[in-house]
Amino acid sequence: MSPHTHLPIRRTALLLMTAASLMLGACRSAQVPAETPAPAAQPTLTATVALTASTAATATTASTAAATTAAPAAVATVTATTSTASGANGASGAASAPTGKRTTTIDALWFSKDPDTGTAIGGISPTTVTINKDPEGKFRLGIFENEVGGTGDMWRATAWTATIVAALLTNTDLSKSEVSWDVAGRIDGPSAGGLMTVAVLGTLRGHKVRDDASMTGTINPDGTIGPVGGIPHKIEGAAKKGKKLILIPSGQRYDMDVNKKQEVDLVELGRTLDVQVKEVSDIYQAYTLLTGDELPKLSTSNTRPEVTTQIFNRMQAKTREWQARYSDTLGRTATINKRIKDLLDKSLPLTTADGYFQKSESFISQGLPAAAYNSARRAALYAGVYERAARLIDIELAQGFDAAAAVLQSEAVGTKVSAAADLLKADTPANVSDTNTLIIGYSNLAQGLAAWLTGQNILARAIQIRKDPKATKMKLADELTVILYTALYYEAANTAVETAKDSIAVGADQPGSKLAADLPLEDTADFFRRSAEANFALFESTVIGPDIAQPRGMSLDAAKSALRARDLEYGLGQGALDAINLLDTYFKDPKALQYAKLGAAMQAYGVSNSMIAKYYSLGAKLDNSLNVVGYSNDKALLNMLDLADEQARYSINVLGQNGDDVSMFAIGYESARIGREGTPADKLSALGDYWGTYILSRAVAYLAGVGVAR
Repeated sequence: MSPHTHLPIRRTALLLMTAASLMLGACRSAQVPAETPAPAAQPTLTATVALTASTAATATTASTAAATTAAPAAVATVTATTSTASGANGASGAASAPTGKRTTTIDALWFSKDPDTGTAIGGISPTTVTINKDPEGKFRLGIFENEVGGTGDMWRATAWTATIVAALLTNTDLSKSEVSWDVAGRIDGPSAGGLMTVAVLGTLRGHKVRDDASMTGTINPDGTIGPVGGIPHKIEGAAKKGKKLILIPSGQRYDMDVNKKQEVDLVELGRTLDVQVKEVSDIYQAYTLLTGDELPKLSTSNTRPEVTTQIFNRMQAKTREWQARYSDTLGRTATINKRIKDLLDKSLPLTTADGYFQKSESFISQGLPAAAYNSARRAALYAGVYERAARLIDIELAQGFDAAAAVLQSEAVGTKVSAAADLLKADTPANVSDTNTLIIGYSNLAQGLAAWLTGQNILARAIQIRKDPKATKMKLADELTVILYTALYYEAANTAVETAKDSIAVGADQPGSKLAADLPLEDTADFFRRSAEANFALFESTVIGPDIAQPRGMSLDAAKSALRARDLEYGLGQGALDAINLLDTYFKDPKALQYAKLGAAMQAYGVSNSMIAKYYSLGAKLDNSLNVVGYSNDKALLNMLDLADEQARYSINVLGQNGDDVSMFAIGYESARIGREGTPADKLSALGDYWGTYILSRAVAYLAGVGVAR
């Protein structure tokens, strides 16, 4: 199990949102009589945090021009400080950062349009990264410019990302280091992420980057290189500065020449300019070509991780429990008003849930416990949303919004979150394997808390609007939107909470190496939290701002709120960051609080990486309902999946060779391997599963003090 992919949101959210939109359209014109009275109103739940409410506006993604009305939503205010940070504190056995000052200089490639002629041009910006011991004993990252506004938000976020990825790849302790980036000229964007990561790695390892070489390509958390734009012009600009070798992302040999308005062969273009152009798919290839030295893999073993018989049996038992939940819910649907059922069956047919149920049975017979478990949960989630939506639509149409809202307020989702928190904080890890299991549990709990709070805030904002005499009166479609989206988030919360409990039950009492007395939990949580904040800042700069907010004249905050209501994965990732500030409400014990913050931070970090890959790096092609139907660069995706598979295996085997049980990691790995053979959306989910497994195993290895070959 990986920390951010247990809940089947990744493969179900878009379809569920599509279903909600279709149901709304149908219900606008439907006159459906109620057959059963609404339940009596119960005492309302009280939010545990003051939130800043903002009404979501109409928005679309970067890849679709069809606007969709989003539900009113509210988001917790989060202040992200990215000028300084506390890094991961060093555990015994982790590689240490240089004690003396080390410096590496690179030439970052850029392209832009001449403001006078409109012609695309390329060039380089010399950039120096310096790593030194911080005088205050803290982790600090700084950006230095020689021009006012010489770097933008995207560049600063990429500097964080490059530093983070290098630390993960080498298990380097940067908790007392100062990392500075000195940039000449003006540059922005994430396309130098791969080159900047090589620069950090070279600085840590004492290897110089070739003066006559450079690179363009984004960096992913596991070291894969992502696609970029404007490569012909970057090559031309680099050639003018005497570069002889340019590395480009794999799959991008042919790229658009903006001036010629046609694709060009970049290898051939390089030959005409006396520049060698090479495709690279990962940081290992790039490092060797740019430094002449080899970057060691994480482990000498590349065997496929396996689930033990005990874990298999426990997973199968939990799968049966989810199948039973599905069957119970299916039984309740028999009493649904027929006309409402007909509406739902057009957008969210129960046959979809049954299909997942049948898949879970098939996967059990094939000996694939993770796939069986995930399919059973999906069946239960689909059926749960169906049954809940039908019940609430019936009440809304017959008795009005207040009655439906009262039913939602009476649901004990918050009580379930608190009960799961009590279960987790009672668990004390005895070894490294137990630590892994506990982090997974807390990560799922954070997802449940995020979903519950988001649903609460959507509902609370609507109630506030209805009570405001100056506000525009809500229409039936608006009311149904609020009801359905709140119900959807509540169902997601329930699923996440149950999965958190399952994680503990499945992974308990496994063999593992001895746990250090003083784990750097708090510093590691801060490390991933700030990493997530940097990634979301990059996502806002590259996608939300230019592709959602600006074309519609929206503020960035309004666009973020709209996307948060429309894309559950984004909403839950941001919600996990919000939840970090609330966890002390549930956890008074300092150690339990540290574990909880780490789980939430890793959840947010995993989602932030997936959002960048989905909307930016891979150029996902979406239909009008935001379903992924393809990618702009299929070869890049396949390369990323291949390396992600390999990196996950290597990282898991680091712990296996240390004497730790790796069954829980093997579950996440198995989910990814099954998913990559499916639809385009499944492939993207598989990439997230791989990354989640890799990130979790790297974090646990760091906490355990398990180093890597240097």
